[in-house]
Amino acid sequence: DWIVSYHLTQADADAGMPSLPDMYQNIILSDETIWVRVEDIVTGCYDLVTLTLRVNQLPSPTVIAPVEECDDSDGVAFDGFGLFDLTDASISGAIINGEAFVGLSFHETMEAAELGTPVIADPANYITISRTIYVRATDTDPATTTACFRVVPLELIVNPNPVIVDPLPDLTACDDGSGSALFDLTDANSSVLGSSQDPLDFILTYHESLMDAQDGLMPVADPLNYLVSASPTTIFVRLEDAVTGCATVSSFSLVIAPLPGFTPPPAILEACDSAGVDVGTDDDGITSFDLTSLDDLITAGDTSLSVSYYESQSDLDDDLPIVDPSSYINTGASPQTIFILITSSDAGMCSAQTTVDLIVNPLPVIAEPLPVAVACDEDNDGFGLFDLDMYAMDLLSTLVNIDLRFYETLSNAQVDDGTGQLDISIPYNNISGMTQLYVVAED
Repeated sequence: DWIVSYHLTQADADAGMPSLPDMYQNIILSDETIWVRVEDIVTGCYDLVTLTLRVNQLPSPTVIAPVEECDDSDGVAFDGFGLFDLTDASISGAIINGEAFVGLSFHETMEAAELGTPVIADPANYITISRTIYVRATDTDPATTTACFRVVPLELIVNPNPVIVDPLPDLTACDDGSGSALFDLTDANSSVLGSSQDPLDFILTYHESLMDAQDGLMPVADPLNYLVSASPTTIFVRLEDAVTGCATVSSFSLVIAPLPGFTPPPAILEACDSAGVDVGTDDDGITSFDLTSLDDLITAGDTSLSVSYYESQSDLDDDLPIVDPSSYINTGASPQTIFILITSSDAGMCSAQTTVDLIVNPLPVIAEPLPVAVACDEDNDGFGLFDLDMYAMDLLSTLVNIDLRFYETLSNAQVDDGTGQLDISIPYNNISGMTQLYVVAED
């Protein structure tokens, strides 16, 4: 039977005292030599040997910043899981930080890391939620046998992808008359962002191909003015988190809506100046127009079309039509442009626009009162033959482009439809007792 004891010096070992405790902390940083005494407990004979104590340094792995991946990195978005390649140099290389003879293993708990098992089986394709895992850095120097190790935490963060609620509504623009249409793609921004995502937190771009959208390449340069010539055209949208870079891609269609077919109205709608309570005097350039007289011409009998009239383009844009287009009082400007909107009741049709200019023509100016027409009473009976043709020629001697028509009654003259109109090519006999006639002057 033997007694084994440990001593700092040979003298202590020879004397058998003082001895070192079984759990001894070295006092020399480099190799430290102590003495071992092996003694026969019966005879007291002993022998001495030396023992070199060598402390191998632990690996010094670096605690790196959290590693982030996007929710869809595992191929499935919005499930809270991400795919991490723990063997990537940006992770493993950063943890080792150039230290030689260090091997890494990855563990889901500190206990597993301390024990060295179980390990994460496939660290190159580790799918997980956000969590902290533990990295065991082990000394692999073949010159040593201690396999010393140190454990450091590694935080893994799965960042959410932006949310786009599919399907996105299509955008529709009206045909510009050439089969093309100009779209403002930013009209889709609110649908893409939804009500809960702040535009300042995201980068929103539009792309012509799915691959460009996924890679964040070749965004549409001018989304405010995007010309499309084929309908429907698919456009792809990329919504990227401005901080994490995580992105979601979706798509919608650009639809060119056709214009209704209609007959353009004449460029000018004319009316004569008139007098009245609503239109003022007959020389102020203001009168009443029946704009609806253009309806049948414009629609050509197409009952699916309706026509509305506006005083300005801004009124048309704001849907403020003229309330009573059948008795529209012009503003006094001549010409005055009226804006016309032609709308179809057929689904998917755009509205068409055109214009007409209102012109108020002045009334002919003839000095009043008119001169008295005189005829000879050849038989002294109070009646005579009046040469109205000559009378008209005298009136028109200083006027141009004026026609005169003569009537016996005011009512016929006001209607001026030919009823009761006198034929001035023959002498007029006032045998009916007429003492005055009514003259209509027309430019």
